[in-house]
Amino acid sequence: MTSEFSLLTAIVFFNLAMVFIAILRRMSGYLTKCSAIALILLAFFSALRVILPLDFSFAYVVHSYVIIPTIESALKKDIWPGAGQFSLGEALIIIWGIGSVVMLIRTVFRYHKDWVCRKRYKIFENAQVNCVVRRLRLNRTKVLVSPDIGIPYVAGIFHAHIYLPDIAVPDDTLEMIIKHEYQHYKSRDILIKSFYLLLCIVFWWNPIVHAFQRELDRLLEIRCDSAMTKQMDENEKLEYLQSLLSVMKHIRPGHAAPLINPLSLVQAGQSRFVDQRAYIVLKSGNAKSAFMQILSISLVILLFIASFTVIVQPAYSPSGEDNVDVFRINQENAHILVTRNNTYELYVDGLFLVELSEAALEAESYKGIPIISDED
Repeated sequence: MTSEFSLLTAIVFFNLAMVFIAILRRMSGYLTKCSAIALILLAFFSALRVILPLDFSFAYVVHSYVIIPTIESALKKDIWPGAGQFSLGEALIIIWGIGSVVMLIRTVFRYHKDWVCRKRYKIFENAQVNCVVRRLRLNRTKVLVSPDIGIPYVAGIFHAHIYLPDIAVPDDTLEMIIKHEYQHYKSRDILIKSFYLLLCIVFWWNPIVHAFQRELDRLLEIRCDSAMTKQMDENEKLEYLQSLLSVMKHIRPGHAAPLINPLSLVQAGQSRFVDQRAYIVLKSGNAKSAFMQILSISLVILLFIASFTVIVQPAYSPSGEDNVDVFRINQENAHILVTRNNTYELYVDGLFLVELSEAALEAESYKGIPIISDED
């Protein structure tokens, strides 16, 4: 079962996870030992948790006596008293839906514009690129060179289209650039970014969702670096980093680039992040521990499962005058009504007290309370 409180709990878990990931991403020492895979998994499971805001009977209910009841009361108030029942909560849901539709249309438009932009590239034959591509024997891959392209990047889900600027670099540097972009395609990083983009469309009102997009891009770059340099010795790693720096020198921000963040070896304005990538590449050789990686991934999975065991719900305390008459909820004076909308309402002495979740019914205080269906 899903309720607004389970969705709220899922959003809180997601936001906390995103902040936690952002902190760990900046800790190069952690990434050299555990890699970025655990953080990418945590980002995925956190997003999945928001998409699946489920209530379970075994969940532990955390009662909120002030914040959530205050918010709930505000959301139930009519916007225009006397003009019909139209609450603030209903208005916000409509705004949420309209905003998601607008974001979807805007994203589709940007992708279409990006597609049109790529179609207008002046593609040149490049003998050096053709030679390197034949030597690498990359499956389902097309490499295109154009002076209209500002930075190397890859696009495509079923077939990789690698776009390269018309720059003069040695064969080994060119090979490294192409292999890096192909690694993004092989790791299905485009699908990960598309999944997260869908989350941004649905939760467009959450600033943390949008702020984390750059963190996700950087995590994917760190994972790609790790895959590329996994079997390299120290000299080969230095050559890889030299290729990265070489591309930075040829970046041309004024030229055409994808409107939506591309999967690229390097982008403008990332010098500090490039320093971190270099540190991780050089230190990651023997420093990585298989045990630490397995432990990190296991903790992420356990954290995801544990997120379903807690739910935050409103609770109400007797106010000033009511404190004089303290009463107990028992089988004689209370009952739980199951409405047609599959919600649970607690009544005491015939008066509505609070709406309960399915998980809350398992609490000791509600055991033995008669449950009545709205259809009875």
